Amino acid sequence: MTLRFAFAVLVTMESFFEYSLVGWHTSFAALYMSWAATAPCGYVRDFMLRLVVAHSYASAGFVKLATGGLRWCHAKNLQDVLNCYESGAASPLASRLLRSAPNFVLLCINYGTLLLECVIVPLLLVMD
Repeated sequence: MTLRFAFAVLVTMESFFEYSLVGWHTSFAALYMSWAATAPCGYVRDFMLRLVVAHSYASAGFVKLATGGLRWCHAKNLQDVLNCYESGAASPLASRLLRSAPNFVLLCINYGTLLLECVIVPLLLVMD
């Protein structure tokens, strides 16, 4: 328990340091999970860890729906996102494949993303 608590403190410091430098909150899920892991073993800790994972995915999906609605799923949206990452952050092969993909494939990817984030992963919270 003490080791998990010390680890949670270290993860907290690292997460806040990263956030203060670059404004990214990508490590916050690890922050929440490290604190959930300090709970005693059993159902409560398991529930807390599942809740963190479900929240991480579902909040991303619901923000997409809240800001863009179903327009977020248009094929042009994924093409615009790929244009933002053209600097080399994304895999060049994946970018080329997605750019040449028909609109139907891009729509499937976008709707699949929302289905995964808003439905499938949150359902994992209640399923055993």
